[in-house]
Amino acid sequence: MKPSLVSALCLALSVGLLASSGWCQSPDAGSATVPSSESDSNLYEASKSPLLYRANLKVDLGDPQQNVDQSRVFAYQVEQTDPETLQISCEGSTLPNKNSRSLGYLHRDEFFRIGPLQLPIRRMARSTITANGKTIKAPYSSWLCGLPIDLGRIPFPELRTQTRWKVQMPVTVGYRIQYANFLQIIPVSTTEQPNRNPYGRPGAEQSPESVVMANVDYRRVESNDRTWIFESDWSIDAHQFDPSVDVQGEGKITYSPRERSVDSLSYSFRITVSKPNRTMTVPIRFSLERLTGDDLTAYQESRQAAIDRANKLKKERQAMENQLPDLDEREAILETFRNGTREQQDLLATKLRNDDGDPDPELAWAIYESLLQTYNPSYTGVQLVKQLDPDLEKSVTVLEKYRSSFDISLTGDRIAPDQPLQRQQLICYPKYSRWSVANFYGSVDEILVLITRERDPKYIAVKREDCRLPIDAFRDPALLDIASDAGESTGDN
Repeated sequence: MKPSLVSALCLALSVGLLASSGWCQSPDAGSATVPSSESDSNLYEASKSPLLYRANLKVDLGDPQQNVDQSRVFAYQVEQTDPETLQISCEGSTLPNKNSRSLGYLHRDEFFRIGPLQLPIRRMARSTITANGKTIKAPYSSWLCGLPIDLGRIPFPELRTQTRWKVQMPVTVGYRIQYANFLQIIPVSTTEQPNRNPYGRPGAEQSPESVVMANVDYRRVESNDRTWIFESDWSIDAHQFDPSVDVQGEGKITYSPRERSVDSLSYSFRITVSKPNRTMTVPIRFSLERLTGDDLTAYQESRQAAIDRANKLKKERQAMENQLPDLDEREAILETFRNGTREQQDLLATKLRNDDGDPDPELAWAIYESLLQTYNPSYTGVQLVKQLDPDLEKSVTVLEKYRSSFDISLTGDRIAPDQPLQRQQLICYPKYSRWSVANFYGSVDEILVLITRERDPKYIAVKREDCRLPIDAFRDPALLDIASDAGESTGDN
């Protein structure tokens, strides 16, 4: 069986970073070394923790609408467990006042697929390394673009004190785990375990892949008491794949012996995929740069401001919770769901759900109507309606599905030319290849004016003949209120 192209690409792109992460052994014969005083010292220590870096990812996918240019700040906490061992943990966050272009989905091509093209904004799993950068344990790596490039420990490469050395190594993909419509490549290693992604599907395909050889040349191009600079060139020739793959890359690492940390690093790859009559090249660039000066100050001020905002919101939430009506204050509870703020209603719904009270159709209907006033009904509110009135379960379930686009099975009849409509009535309208719901506002001839149910609502005009009513299981308060009022006209508003 031929190796998969995705595996080849991910293997190829990982070469340089795998080498600098201590996965590969390089031959020592014939390599010049620096004085033993440098060789005996540890490269990394915990005294400067946390280390803050600006990370940048650029991927040229050949389309300005899909190209990636994304920046983050990675904060690395370093703990010294013993004189020879360090534990590294990392958290990604956004840069203050920085716009980044990125994709939350995949770039698809007949020959090439990677993703997701995102730098994480979250905590990454802790890893253990030696004080010279050799990986001891990395149970849950944070891969970059679905590739075996671990952002959680990338600024702690295993550097050598030799002036020049070469590495020829087999790079193996041990498992192929498919989820979220793309393949993530997981390397086989005694120090790493496959990332059990929460979106992974049980029983997803897992199969051994082939081995390709990577050639890496390392050079120590500068060495003084302030700076060590390492450069590297690597290549991978995978013409045995179909289509064939060729990877050329280069890297640069700037290390500070005084700070005992990496000041900056950069990697650049050009992946060329070829088939008869077609060749495609994808450049990928990734860099880390230590935050200093004004950039460091701006980041620290931004983080402190975020902490202050979070503390303020926590106090406001607590004050709001203290003002909620007690469970035996029925009229006050009904009034909150009829005229309270979204925050008050969500907090009260949580309080009522935890109480597990008796069925109450009147209260369930008040909550149901409040959910219709927002574009994104809360999960707790939906579950509370089901708990208080089983007769509303089907309707509130439909409302929950109406939060996002849906297929035609959740729509009802077409709207006839003489069909009377009521203001605020829910209408299904086509959006791209699926359907969405909006509130009816008015009509002009055969055009319906609708108000979208979004964070920022807007007016849209849709042909009446293109719209549909909601599915029969949905109960619309706008229609029920009119039907209950015998003196109210039912014509279009």
